[in-house]
Amino acid sequence: MRGFLMSALVFLLGLLPAGAQAQEALADTQELIRAEVVRVVREEHIEVPGTTLQVTVQTVDARTKEGSVLTFEYDLSPKLRPGNDVIIKRTTTIEGDVYLTYQYRDRRVLLGVLGLAFASMFVLLLGKRSWRTLASLAISLCAIFFVLVPAITAGYAPIPITIAIAGTVLALAIFMTHGF
Repeated sequence: MRGFLMSALVFLLGLLPAGAQAQEALADTQELIRAEVVRVVREEHIEVPGTTLQVTVQTVDARTKEGSVLTFEYDLSPKLRPGNDVIIKRTTTIEGDVYLTYQYRDRRVLLGVLGLAFASMFVLLLGKRSWRTLASLAISLCAIFFVLVPAITAGYAPIPITIAIAGTVLALAIFMTHGF
């Protein structure tokens, strides 16, 4: 009985912060932009101070879907070439300064092909039941990315909302995969 009361108390304490409000802090705004590398403007080798290492720094022009050209510096490996699809982060500070930084290469096509290969191998190996299992997986991912994450970022108490969504997803997955 005592364990039940402690569990109920912890659950109720998890609900308390749901209605709490705080002052909104001013923050930098960040935006991810998809672009295609148009040309490498400059490429130079810079020595890292205090070491014998050299880093290749590229200054790159990339065109967005809207047609604007963004210039940023890139110092990672492998080198960028014209035609590479990249994701650029544009950060605007509260003072109005704008910074462009390379985030990562756009790999949507590769990930789509790998996802399709996964699903087709899954269906080939498991047969009829695999469709229901894949549907359960899709519903679980949608519940996480379109319900749970937005609810937590909106300020709802994370523990109760996670328990509720996890229970619902678990019940749906078991029902869809195995039936009654």
